[in-house]
Amino acid sequence: MGKPRGGWFSEWRAAVSPLSIRRIDRLGSVDGARASHVDTAFARLRTSRTNWMNWTSTTPTSPAAVH
Repeated sequence: MGKPRGGWFSEWRAAVSPLSIRRIDRLGSVDGARASHVDTAFARLRTSRTNWMNWTSTTPTSPAAVH
């Protein structure tokens, strides 16, 4: 298994930007930084989905409601 923790993602980050890898390592692990980034993305997605549901429920979308 000789891959570093984080797999291809850490290898790619290390190759692209060693400075940012060091900064992430200071805050925690690469995995932790990636996990929080994913959590943030999902939170945004949930919020936009909720907003969309609210908008569609208050907006007439059926032809019967429009006429």
